[in-house]
Amino acid sequence: MIEYRFSPVTEPVRLTSSTFEGEIGRRLQAVTEQWILPTPDANPAILEMFRERDRKPLTHKIPWAGEFAGKYLTHSALIYAITGDPKLEAHLKKFAHDLAALQAADGYLGPWATPYQLGIHGQSPNGGTTWDLWGHYHAIVGLLTWYEISGDEEAFACARRIGDMLCNVFLGTGRRVYEAERYEMNMAVYHGLLLLYRHTGEKRYFDLAAEVEKDFETPPAGDYIRGPLNGLKFHETPQPRWESLHSILGIVERYFLDGGDDYRTAFSRLWWSMLEGDRHNNGGFSSGERATGNPYDIYAIETCCTVAWTAMTLDMLRLEGDSIIADELEFTLFNSGLGLMSPSGRWVTYDTPMDGRRIASAHAIVFQARPASSELNCCSVNGPRILGMVKDWALTRNTDGISVNYYGPCTLSFETTSANRVVITQETDYPRESKVTLRISPDHAEEFTLALRIPHWSERTSVIVNGVAVEGVVSGQYLKLKRKWQASDTIEIDFDFRLHYWVHGNGYDYADYEAEWQVFGPEDADAPLPSEGDTPKRTIQSVGGHLDAGLRSFTSRVSRACFVTNVHSERDDILPIIFSAGARAEVFVNDEKVYAGSLVSDGPDTTLRQMRLELPLRPGNNKVMLVVIMSKPHETLTATIGRGESGKDYPLASIYRGPLLLAFDHRYNTMDAESIPALDAATINMERVEPSIEFAPWLLVSCRDANGETLNLCDFASAGMTGNVYRSWLNVIGAKEAAFTAGNPLRSTRPA
Repeated sequence: MIEYRFSPVTEPVRLTSSTFEGEIGRRLQAVTEQWILPTPDANPAILEMFRERDRKPLTHKIPWAGEFAGKYLTHSALIYAITGDPKLEAHLKKFAHDLAALQAADGYLGPWATPYQLGIHGQSPNGGTTWDLWGHYHAIVGLLTWYEISGDEEAFACARRIGDMLCNVFLGTGRRVYEAERYEMNMAVYHGLLLLYRHTGEKRYFDLAAEVEKDFETPPAGDYIRGPLNGLKFHETPQPRWESLHSILGIVERYFLDGGDDYRTAFSRLWWSMLEGDRHNNGGFSSGERATGNPYDIYAIETCCTVAWTAMTLDMLRLEGDSIIADELEFTLFNSGLGLMSPSGRWVTYDTPMDGRRIASAHAIVFQARPASSELNCCSVNGPRILGMVKDWALTRNTDGISVNYYGPCTLSFETTSANRVVITQETDYPRESKVTLRISPDHAEEFTLALRIPHWSERTSVIVNGVAVEGVVSGQYLKLKRKWQASDTIEIDFDFRLHYWVHGNGYDYADYEAEWQVFGPEDADAPLPSEGDTPKRTIQSVGGHLDAGLRSFTSRVSRACFVTNVHSERDDILPIIFSAGARAEVFVNDEKVYAGSLVSDGPDTTLRQMRLELPLRPGNNKVMLVVIMSKPHETLTATIGRGESGKDYPLASIYRGPLLLAFDHRYNTMDAESIPALDAATINMERVEPSIEFAPWLLVSCRDANGETLNLCDFASAGMTGNVYRSWLNVIGAKEAAFTAGNPLRSTRPA
């Protein structure tokens, strides 16, 4: 391991033992038992795809199939590092050994037959491209993560052989990583190569990474360094897809390795721009798998995107050490991070919307399923990493001492620089309750600084050390307590759990538009449009506003799908509608074309764009038809529809109790999601209640609406756990809007 030239401001504390209790502890156990341990047996193709890569007939795989094993190993290893579960340890030793045994002699560790490896020889046998370098990147990350935790030398050697192969193919040969496959995700090997260089000191890994970095400036790559240095926000760069975050992780690694303020500045500016424009009210990142610069964008908040955002935020914390950054890690974990998982630990979502439904990824993106891998998709093998990454920010170490970033029931042990063992025990029901008691137990008394994260939303925080109140507690900063700590020391913290509100008053309130749709196609794009009496291919029901006909193509043939439904109106009216689709789209109302345009960006990227339209309705039934035309590989024949409601005389707002976003779930109320009453921020008073219901939420609070009727809200992570609709943008009277600032990234305020 080579030393960084520029040390991080703060680094994760190497925990000698850790026990997480409460909801986090329960989730760690659930995901281990219900997902990690059963997965290889339930989905044997996770490894068999490597063994069978050259067997005829060649199997039809999705382009990113090679990522599954690496992502799975990454999150499983991180969770093992927290729990120390011996059964999980044995399981991962075997999995890593079996994976390494499937590596080819030249270092190749992908699922593709020899003629199609690394994209060098063109398209895959599927007729599209392979994301082969992307898969190898995730293999490097998974193998190195497991090696760092377990010391498994076989896994380390396997990762090195991947790096050697990449250098043999691309370094000094005239071939470019960028040219091998013109898809941005493959350039993530930049980060993987720099990780290998740090672990080994092998200079050619660094040299190849430097060559990949040069291609950041080649269109349509992301220009991740020059762009932000020239003032571009991430969503304004040429390649604002979520996969780019893995390439961007390499920028901060490059800074630590050999310096250069440009790397530090570029990374920091990109992160802050993402926080401002693309981290939603629930802590999730991205809209339609990309940055749009609009935190209110209702397109899919993909699980993989939120995981990548958390990984990037971890590196941002290492880079700058700001408590506001640690606030973001907590915020994402407790809301979208837990919300993207089933409480059972069995599955994760593809999309965890602000308003809508939680749908298992195995359902929402079932097109990724293959024989012997019915549960494997990009999100299922990635989502649990949110839990595993807790160990990297719970306690951090810097030159001043130790920072406490994670609050919740737990016992964490570590050693000081003098090898003195210290145990920190938290007795608390946080984040359900505001009070936290920390008991500090060193083996022997020692002076060091213990810094407490004071969240930016906690304007009035009480801190008491051994019965004495501490002065100068400031929200959005660390409270540094330097003293000679002894085994009897106790810290009592009481955070400000008064409600705070993020207000957004954007025009229409877009609700899920659920209806029955007739699907015509796929068919040639020049075929006649369907007319009355034509037989649809099938009929589907939109779920959570999302239409997915299950139609994908990885060929370049131009094809089309049509979605048709009827909308009844009592009078001449308009239907405010918001939609996205992969590819070109046309919208017809009563056979009149009201919109035609492309919804994807230029170049090979199939990033989705969102459109808002007002569709003219006449009295009676109205035929609405959405036509999606696909002309490039990987474009999707899907659509997301949201119906708007106008005439609101109050703004929409998100309500927070401490770090938890509150949400409406009709399971705990008498009214439906379409009839939520208004709340008055000036008079609202919430009380925690204990639910007597099966599948009870983590937190349930009760209040009175503006008319005095009872309204119950639950924590966002629990909302919709049984498949029903939920809402996190609620009707609130008297809440104030606030602009985004570095000191208040949540934009939240409290009534005067």
